[in-house]
Amino acid sequence: MSQRGPDERTARLVVSATDELSAATSTEELLEVYLRVARSALPTRSFGIYLFSPARHRSATEGVSDLFLARYEDAGREQDPVLRRAVDTRSAAHSAHLMPPDDWQDLPFYQDVLALHGMRMVLEAPIVAGGQVLGTLNFADRDPGLLAGEAEVAVASALGRVVGSAVASLEARDDLRRERDNAWAALDLAAVALVTTDLRTGKRRLNEAARQLLREVSDEDPESWLEETMAARNPRDGFAWTVPLAERGLRLSLRSRPVPDDEVAVAVLRLERDAAGLPSSIAARLTPREREIAVLAVEGLSDDQIAARVLLSPYTVKQHLKAVYRKLGIGSRQALTRVVLSAPPSFEG
Repeated sequence: MSQRGPDERTARLVVSATDELSAATSTEELLEVYLRVARSALPTRSFGIYLFSPARHRSATEGVSDLFLARYEDAGREQDPVLRRAVDTRSAAHSAHLMPPDDWQDLPFYQDVLALHGMRMVLEAPIVAGGQVLGTLNFADRDPGLLAGEAEVAVASALGRVVGSAVASLEARDDLRRERDNAWAALDLAAVALVTTDLRTGKRRLNEAARQLLREVSDEDPESWLEETMAARNPRDGFAWTVPLAERGLRLSLRSRPVPDDEVAVAVLRLERDAAGLPSSIAARLTPREREIAVLAVEGLSDDQIAARVLLSPYTVKQHLKAVYRKLGIGSRQALTRVVLSAPPSFEG
């Protein structure tokens, strides 16, 4: 009966600690929670946690001195037979199950390290996730038979798996954060103007090209202007439309669609010069695409810059410019600029 009470109590502690350990948002929080759980679930003279996963190389202990820890790292880890058994079997190992107490005290490992605190008992459980050992949970005491029962060893193994799941979750969360940050950095450097919308929260994010483009559209508060413009559309449905800006001789083209997971929508923005931005005698002889490219060329944009603005390849831009030159009977950008600027642009309101 006395055996059953502690078993039930520790089992309840492990179950109740699972959510708290899994909810840890940092390694520091995880270590703090684990020490609190271990102190109640498997009370011993000393206990600790050691993470040797590359992303989480941290440790926390109670009941041992810095000198003890230094000796263990310097000479004990390679000699520790309990550690080897725990790692090899992927389950908790107890020193009393490996050898009698007298043999344990004759080990160089005991004499070099554990004798400092008279630790005649060691229990170690591997922190396991995905079939890999990410660290260990360590318990030690002067009583060689403490925690040697089957139930206590099983609790230590269970704690190792719970902590392993929490560590793996933290690493996966950090990987996602890094991927997200790298993706945002790449988007911000993109020449194409992009607006992403989180369909769960409604929040939007603009890359630098989009911010620059909108500054041409609205001098005072371009992002608020975009919000009002997009409010009439549902990004979850996808859309494509053009906003006329006749007073500036511009058109803002927006094309949006949700990505496959249906949680983010991406809009591509293009600022186009109205056909009326060219003298009518010239505009009438060119296609809409040729008029657009001609205006950008006159503004001084290079082929690569025009290509990024109109979402074409530099080669296609060159071919359109050659067609413009041919239709206008000229042979260079300089000549095109002279022709276009020879008459005032005509805007239609």
